[in-house]
Amino acid sequence: MERERIKETLLSILYKEYGYEANELSEDTSFGGDLGLDSLDRFNICYEIERKLNIEVDEDEIDDNTTIGNLIDLAHKKSRR
Repeated sequence: MERERIKETLLSILYKEYGYEANELSEDTSFGGDLGLDSLDRFNICYEIERKLNIEVDEDEIDDNTTIGNLIDLAHKKSRR
């Protein structure tokens, strides 16, 4: 799967679920430190990625310091298996 499609899907999730506009975010934005998302939010994001893209990302693989770019790369790597 193309990395850009994963990025667009993740940004869409962050907008629909949490109200963040794409222009407010960068690949360096962290889920915990910058967005203030907790473990339940991260679980929800992983669930939505799996549901929308059929890519399994375990919520234990991301934490407060994980950035949007890190998650895109992780999902991209997993989609290529």
